Amino acid sequence: MRNNITIVNIYNRRLSLVLHLDVPKGINLISQNDVVVELNPGENQVVPITLGVDKTTLADMKEVKLDIRLKNPAAVFSYNFWVKILPVQQLIIVPVQRDFVVSKDDREVNMGLRIKNTGNITNNFYIAYSSRFFQLDKKIKLSLPPLKDTIVYFKYTVPLILLHDISTERIISRIGNDTNYQSYSFSISKVTNHKMMHQNAFATFPVMLEAGYISSGMQHSYYWGFNAAYQFDNNNSLNVNYHSRQYGIAGIQRDVFSVYYKHNKWDMMVGQLSDFRNFYTNGLGAQVTYHKNDYEGVSVMAITNWQSIPGAQRGQLLTGEIRYKVKKVLLSTLAAVNQDQVAKVNSYLFLNTANLINTERIHFRVTGGIGIDHFTNVLEKAANDQPGYSAGYNFAYIRRKWSFTSDVLMNSSSYPGIYKGWRSQSHVLSYNLRRNLTISGYYNSNFTRQTYFIDSVYYDNRFLYNNTNFGGRLAYSYKSFGIAVGGGYSTATGLISANLPLYKSGTLDLNYRLKNVGSISINSILNYNDNFGLYHEKVLYYANRASFQTRWGGLNLMLNKMPYLPNFENQDSLYLMGYRDVVSFSPYVYHSFLHQKLQARLQFNYYKATQLKNLNLTESFLLSLSYSNPSHGLDILLYGNYFLNTESITSNYGTLTVRKMLNVPIITQRKYYDLSMIIFEDKNGNGKKDEGDPVVQDARVDIDAMSFLSNNKGIAVYRNVEKGTYTLDFHNLANSANGLIPSRGFRQTVTVAGNTQYEIPFNKGKVIKGYVYITFDSLSSSTFTKDRLRITAIDSAGEKFTTLTDEDGNYILTVPENTYVVSMNPEAFDDNFKPVQMSYSADLVHNPTANIIFHVKQKARKVNKIKSNINNEK
Repeated sequence: MRNNITIVNIYNRRLSLVLHLDVPKGINLISQNDVVVELNPGENQVVPITLGVDKTTLADMKEVKLDIRLKNPAAVFSYNFWVKILPVQQLIIVPVQRDFVVSKDDREVNMGLRIKNTGNITNNFYIAYSSRFFQLDKKIKLSLPPLKDTIVYFKYTVPLILLHDISTERIISRIGNDTNYQSYSFSISKVTNHKMMHQNAFATFPVMLEAGYISSGMQHSYYWGFNAAYQFDNNNSLNVNYHSRQYGIAGIQRDVFSVYYKHNKWDMMVGQLSDFRNFYTNGLGAQVTYHKNDYEGVSVMAITNWQSIPGAQRGQLLTGEIRYKVKKVLLSTLAAVNQDQVAKVNSYLFLNTANLINTERIHFRVTGGIGIDHFTNVLEKAANDQPGYSAGYNFAYIRRKWSFTSDVLMNSSSYPGIYKGWRSQSHVLSYNLRRNLTISGYYNSNFTRQTYFIDSVYYDNRFLYNNTNFGGRLAYSYKSFGIAVGGGYSTATGLISANLPLYKSGTLDLNYRLKNVGSISINSILNYNDNFGLYHEKVLYYANRASFQTRWGGLNLMLNKMPYLPNFENQDSLYLMGYRDVVSFSPYVYHSFLHQKLQARLQFNYYKATQLKNLNLTESFLLSLSYSNPSHGLDILLYGNYFLNTESITSNYGTLTVRKMLNVPIITQRKYYDLSMIIFEDKNGNGKKDEGDPVVQDARVDIDAMSFLSNNKGIAVYRNVEKGTYTLDFHNLANSANGLIPSRGFRQTVTVAGNTQYEIPFNKGKVIKGYVYITFDSLSSSTFTKDRLRITAIDSAGEKFTTLTDEDGNYILTVPENTYVVSMNPEAFDDNFKPVQMSYSADLVHNPTANIIFHVKQKARKVNKIKSNINNEK
């Protein structure tokens, strides 16, 4: 920190003075103190001051005193200024132990975090522990004064039901607040005498079997299917898919199958194909694609109307597409020929696309096409054989403060295909007034021949394609809150209910995420016209949606009001016949069971629509159950919708789907092998297991992240491993081998070239044992447990051996003959609890056993003693 002091001699004589600074504790004066200044009359001098702040200085306002001491005449003038120490929030976090191994008899993990507040203010924070596998969601709130540290332990016992499915799972701890936090993970693995690297020793190909049942009203049907895939190598693969018809249902049904083969840069597919890019076609066909690179390539596809789905029997399609580059321009050319046997028309289409500019700030793409419908019907041929065109572009320009997007597509009325006559444009200009505040203006126009759709749930969602709207929008967001309001004009034509008036339109969108609870969303559109039609009436149209979502359930609401108008072409002759009012709400609850393998949702749907005294009321319950077990490759989905009112036009509906993944082995292609480890006590020291050598049970060996315990026959098996060299680590033997240690060392290597049996001889080792005891301050209520404290022994070569204390503070280590430094983990302690001595030496060259006792002592509290004079003596 820097400051300047300006001194001006206002007297008519020469002055000699000394500047002296008195800085408070925690502030250091870096520049010179007691500065001597000589000034003639009218002269001035600037004295720079540089101050430093200790890291241990708390956030506060600090007073710096300044004395100006005159020599002629002798006098002292005192001044002061204040230094503001800004608050700093900072935590240093060190996990005490990050890897845990559990077994059937020991399922408890004690996750410790040593936390130190290196900031200069009290830090209020939380520690959140979470795991989807363990269904764990625990939050602990803490407060730590500045420059203090603590250790926080969280004990968790693995449920016995989950122990079978554990391989290596993680519990994530998040320390901090909602916007600024640090994350650490704790690894939990299971000790067993056998584990697998791969599920099968042979090369496999996955086959997904699927069967389903569908009930709709009084009609019942079922189906089945499968999907099989085989990876020959990195460049060759085959996929076969089959889905049967729905047996038991009336009408035309089709079996659906397809075969997909990939070879290097070629893709080939035959079977049931669909293409809805320009024409509505589905049926048996074939497609071949060549990929030169990520963008360039060639594709040819032919689709017949044989075995097509109902409603798509009309068209037969032949199409080809080529994607290529010219310098930096990406181009695409598509040609298509479609035969519609019902309408008796042959369509020809040629479409080009060019990505002219594609940079970080500018994107510009243009499209252009031509085509013609050739009618084979003589009566329609002359009137309709007219060529058509398609033209459009997509443009986006983005800068730091503002952006502009413009999209246009214009298809003539004679352009062939499903987008015949499509004319749409959208333009949006946005400007960031501030970091979280944006203003924008928009213009949208869309004309198509499609008029409306009916939603399958609410039966009322109308998509107004033939509409024009324009206006402005203001959006603001801050952290978990966002709001946008807009206003403008909107109109729509071509609806089945007639032309809608020109509305004054207003919109509101609000989203808010509730901390640790859920989220709220509100979307509202309000349209108004005060001078409509023949009688100059007021017309109102609004659509409102609201939802509240949490982890356990939520609520969806809808409130709509739409004018009902006669279907007249002349808008001036229209009049308001009434309104269609819709009210709908859907509360639901959601929960997961079996550690999130089973997901359940129950929802009630209420829908009420009134129009010209006609009432449509629908009440129903929806149930969804989803069970997924990836380790067993099983998925089950049950869905049902039950209507409470019998007059509903929709029948009760339910489905049941079962999927099972099978990895089918190819027994002629073995890829993986078994590594069997036999652990025994080598009585005669020959390194081989003889008939009289006893086996060693419960000896732990680690291979990579896998931990094994030998069974009652001294065997541990690592199944279906890849060929290669593996390192066997015995440093975590702890007390499991009954005082025995591996004769060939605590780290051994074995090469697997096929099924391998590896004998591991053990012999008697040296023992380091002892215990930890704690002395508490009698005036303190603090606790400190002596279980699961890490004890480390390091030999003369730097080899480390570790163990943990039991609930009584006892520990034991079996190690080879050597000299050791035995110590506790310093990260397990804070300023309140510390060992009297952190480490000791142990000589196991000349001694068979070393007994080392650690004494942990709590820091004594200081008590101010006040002597009282009972007799009021002076």
